[in-house]
This record gives sequence, structure tokens and C-alpha cells, in this order.
Amino acid sequence: MSQVDRVPDKWAVLIGVDYYEHPEQPITTPRHDGRGNKIEYKILHGCVNDVLAVEQYLVDTIKVDPQHITKLLAPCPGRKYLSQLPVDSYRDASYDNMVDALKVPRGAKRGDFIYIHFSGHGARATTIFPELKDGGADAVDEALVPSDITRGGNYLRDLEIGVLLQAMVDAGLVVTVILDCCHSGGAIRGDDDPEIGETRGIPNIYKSDPERDLPRTIDSIMKFGRQPSWMHTPQGFVVLAACQELETAKETTDKDYTHGILTYWLLSILRNSPVEISSQAIYERICAKVQDSSRNQTPYLVGDRDRFFFSKKLRSRVYALAVRKAHVEPYRVPIDRLVYLSGGKLHGVEEESEYAILPWGFDLGKRFDDTDILGRVQVKKVMPATSLALFILPCGVRWDDIEDGCAAVLQKLPIAKKSTVHFVTPDENLRVNFKKEWDQLHGDRTWLKVNEDNSSPFFTISVDDSGNFKIRDWSGNLTAVIENALKSLPAANADSMRAVIRRLEHLTRFRITKELANPDIGPGTPSGLIRVEVDTVSEGQSVSGRWFPPAEIGEWVPGVYEVPEKTMFRIAIKNQSSRPLGCVVLDCGAEIGIEHVFPRGEPYRILHPGDHEDALFWMEIASEMRVSAQGGIPVVDTLKVFVSDPPTNIDSLRLQGLKEMEDGRRGGDGEMWAQNLEDLLSFLNTSRLAKSLPARGALKADWETFNVKIRIKPSSN
Repeated sequence: MSQVDRVPDKWAVLIGVDYYEHPEQPITTPRHDGRGNKIEYKILHGCVNDVLAVEQYLVDTIKVDPQHITKLLAPCPGRKYLSQLPVDSYRDASYDNMVDALKVPRGAKRGDFIYIHFSGHGARATTIFPELKDGGADAVDEALVPSDITRGGNYLRDLEIGVLLQAMVDAGLVVTVILDCCHSGGAIRGDDDPEIGETRGIPNIYKSDPERDLPRTIDSIMKFGRQPSWMHTPQGFVVLAACQELETAKETTDKDYTHGILTYWLLSILRNSPVEISSQAIYERICAKVQDSSRNQTPYLVGDRDRFFFSKKLRSRVYALAVRKAHVEPYRVPIDRLVYLSGGKLHGVEEESEYAILPWGFDLGKRFDDTDILGRVQVKKVMPATSLALFILPCGVRWDDIEDGCAAVLQKLPIAKKSTVHFVTPDENLRVNFKKEWDQLHGDRTWLKVNEDNSSPFFTISVDDSGNFKIRDWSGNLTAVIENALKSLPAANADSMRAVIRRLEHLTRFRITKELANPDIGPGTPSGLIRVEVDTVSEGQSVSGRWFPPAEIGEWVPGVYEVPEKTMFRIAIKNQSSRPLGCVVLDCGAEIGIEHVFPRGEPYRILHPGDHEDALFWMEIASEMRVSAQGGIPVVDTLKVFVSDPPTNIDSLRLQGLKEMEDGRRGGDGEMWAQNLEDLLSFLNTSRLAKSLPARGALKADWETFNVKIRIKPSSN
């Protein structure tokens, strides 16, 4: 059997640590924080149960060979667990055993799947890698806590985990990681809640001993250095963590057997779902269930969101809002029932827009028809990160099928928010045929509306001397660089009208995102959340084997910086508010695409009050634009800085380049894919529900954007 035809094997590493303090075993390596306080590692109750339940699911449902499962446990003596625990059925969850278990399994081959699950305490420590981390000696290491932490074991730190998992990715394994712990460790709010359960995190920041705490893999870590790791190149892996920074990971207390809340809902959802369900769909459902169970706990997902958990198959990258609080309050009469959607002002959701709710787990890469729709809703109130929607024609709603995590796909925008289109031609027959074809293809759908009286249209369409459609934007000139790179659309070709509509929809979505701003902040009214500055770097840097010298920054026109391509500059972002903010930078590129450029591989970077972040950038001109750029046509990108409280994932605002869309290409993996913009219609899946935030002094806005416009000066080569 060839490597291509071989059925991939499945592997698993399952780690559960309940028992940290061992009264009968003396403490040989006590841990203290920076103030000299001894750190205590409380006994947990559900971590071993997590592993046993996950093992049962993997063996019974996913058909993982039990011989391919490595199980590390630290059970409490005398406690009753889901199944018996013969001593020879597992190894101790010590530091050394965890490091060994996270190596590429012996016998694993390229294309195999490996599932890694950790349930236990998460912690933070002062860094032992100051030369490798931003912040130097002031940085912290996030860590998993082994069972022997007070008896000679070390924290399993983030960079060591990164090196171990990177080796799996390099070996061609498809990696899924579940961390049911306070993975950020510190800054825990509050104590254990008796109604919810124990907290899986250590609030103290351990003061590291640089000599004693060096990891076994230190040589690999130093060799790996600052190269992009598995955390920054999200291909071939999925990581689902129990909570975000500043939050707690909790255990259940009201079940027959205690579990971590994340693990409990993960297994509950997987057991009632088809095997090929995407990580994103699972994540949306988990978020809703976890937040119903535990205050201040929002699961966190990075990696291949579109990949199915135990498959290489990728869904089409279609973005939809998720339904939240889907219980639709059955005591209300149908006409008064409502749901919340996971997108708000920050994501461009508009009042009076309409969404179709589809069954949970529905493959959004497929076309859907009226029989698939559970109900239609209209947005009535838009809040910062969530929206409230009422049902349209409630008598036809399939109430019992609407669940948390169902996808809500945008069907109609209010007329005032659409881009108006005017067709300009002296030929009346051509104008009539244009309108007829437009109507037959439902051109007046989500983003667009034909305006026949030519009153301030955003786009005008005409037919040039060669008989091709010509598109101009409101300024009278669609970017010449793009226009020269795109294929012509002959007006006489029946398929061209469909392509024109897709092109206009893509341009409209780009414009809406690029112009997105908090409507509660008037022009010239600073919110006070952040300060943004643009500057060069003190010296050049090597990134992934490429050298970028410091940029010489000038002003091209007022408000627009000029930076030579392939040179490095920085955007300094300071949180000058009194609350933590999530920070993201999007590049709204001249090739009419939107890319998440900071932070790499993470949905956002947390900036604590007073924190200062230097985001480094270099710009390059796309190949299809180079000839035009060197001919003098300006290439201008907008780097759009977002900050929000609560921190919010805005990755669904990403948009592939216009030429990529029209060529039907998926960047990076060579797969052909059809990104039908009729389906790609809605914005962000947020990672939490909006909370009501009290006004704090003059800081009334809870999200803000700042645009940095960069003209890229082409190099001669």
C-alpha cells in the first residue's frame, strides 16, 4: 500500500493530575513566589475522570487502538473513579514522563493523527528564557504542572511544549491538543466557587531558579530560538484550552463523577455529533455550554478551525454568527421569542439585518435551501460583541431544533448599508438586459442594490471599447493595480454578470471592514483606550532566515506613511486605560484582501493597563501588483489596530485577496476551493458573550480602532 493510500493511525497522550500534595512523601523542592510565599498545589477531583472518559470515547467511538494510548495519571488514594486503575495501566504524571510522552510516538508515520489531553493545574513562572521572549527578564512562562512539582519535577513550560509539539508537526502528524486547565495560570479572579467547583490554576507566579528549573529540552529550545513555532504557524494542529487569560478553569460538582467543565461538555457534544464535525462548530457549542456552567470561563481555540477533529478534511471557509442563549424562552409566546447572536458593533453587525438559522453542525460549505432553515431572525439591538434578534414569521420556526452553536448566516442587510450600483450606458437595450440579468441572479442580495437614478452610487459599471465590463468605485477609479491584475469580463458573456456580482460583493465587504469604527466614538473624540505610534526599529532583524533592515519612514501625503518594502518598522501600542484589552492588527491590503498580521497564531494579545506592545512589520508588494507599482501607481495598505474589552476574536473579518477569490485558490495549501461570497456573508464569531460594562470615568467605549496607512515603496528587484 502506498503512503498516499495508507489509512492513518490514531494516537493519544492523556494526562490527568488530581494528586499534587503527597503527605507521605516529603517535599524536596518547595516552590515560592516573588514575595517568598510558599505555593500550594491543591488537590483536584475531576482530572483523572477526564482522562478515563476521554479514553473510553477514543476507543469506543474513534476506534483508537488502546496500544496507541499513553496514559499518565496521579489519582488520589482511595478515591472512587469511573473505572478501576490497576497500577500497571498507567504511568505517573511526572515531569519526565510528560516530556517523554510528548515525543513523536514510536511507529507513527506522516499523516497519522495524535490527540493530546491535559487535565490538571496550569501555572505561571518568571521566565527562564529572557533572551527568547518579548519582555526579557520581565516576561513570564506559562506552564502545565506535573504531579511531582514539589518532589523534584519542573514546570512544563510553554516554549518546551512548543518544541515538543513542533517536532510532531515536522514529522507530519495532525495534532489536536485539549488543555483543561488555567493555561495562562496567573491573574485568577476570585477563589473556588462552592457552586461550581475547584479552580485548575495556581494564582501565585513562581519565582524561577534559572539553574534548577532548566528543562530537559533546553538545547532544542535554544536552537529553535525565535523561529516561528507551532503556536505561530497554525497548520496541522488544533488547540482548545479551557479559558482565556484572567479567567478560571472550573470543575463540575453536580455530576455523579467530577469532571473539568471543558472536558465534560466536549465529550457530551462529541458523543452526540457526527465524527466529521469541524473544530469551529464544536468550539461554538462548547463556548455556549461552558459559559452557562461557569462564570468567567471562555474556552480558547487556535489552529485549523475548519479541520474536522480526526480528519484531514477541511470545510469551506464560511463564516457565520453563532446562536447564543438558544433556549428561546418557551414560556413566551412565539412572536416575543428571541435569541442572541455572537457578533456586535465590533464586527459590523447592523440593526434590521436578517439571518437564517441552520442546524447545529450543518456544513456551511454546502448550499442550503428553505427546508434546511430552522428559522429567520432580524437583529433588533446591536451591542459591542453580541446582538439580540427576534424571529421573523415565528409560526414557521422549528423551535426544538434551535440549539446553542447553530449557525446564523446573513441573508439581508438594511438598504441603507448596501453598496449602490449604477450601470452607465447610452444603449437602452444593453441597460435593460443588464437589469434583467442582475435580477435573475438576485444581484440585490446581501451587499448590493442597483440604483437606476444614479444618485451617488458607490460603484458604477460601464462597458469599455473592448466590450468588457468596467467597474469604478465612488472615487471614479477602481484601484488600477487590481484592475490590471484581474481577468476581463466580456459583457456579452452570460457568466460575466455572476462574476461582476461576486467582484462587487468582495469589494463591498472589504470596504465595510476597512471603514469599521465604533459608532459611539465621534470624529475627533478620543476614547482614551490606547495610544498608537509608528517608528522604525533600532536595528535590522532576521525572521525565518530572511534579513530585514530598519525602515526609513517618511510621509507620502498627510496621514499616510511611506515605507520601503522589505524593511522593518514597528507600531507601538500602549494600553492607557484602566482595564485589560485584547489587541489585534489586520492588514487591509491594496490587493483587496484582509489578513490577520498581529499577533501571529493567536486570536489576540492581552494588553494589561499600562502595557506597551511593539508590533513589528515589513511590507511586500504582491507579484500581480509589482509591474504597476514600479510604473508609479501607489500601493497603499491600511494596518487596522483593534482593541476591545472584553478581548474578542475578530478573525472572521479576514478576507482572501480579490485575485485569489476569482481564481478559486486557497492560499498556502494549494487546494482548490470555491469561496462563494453568497455564503461568506457574516462577520465574527466572538469568543464570549458581551457583558454589561459600567462606565469607568471618561472611558465609555469598550472597543476602538486606529488606522495606520502605509504606502509601500517598491524596491528595484
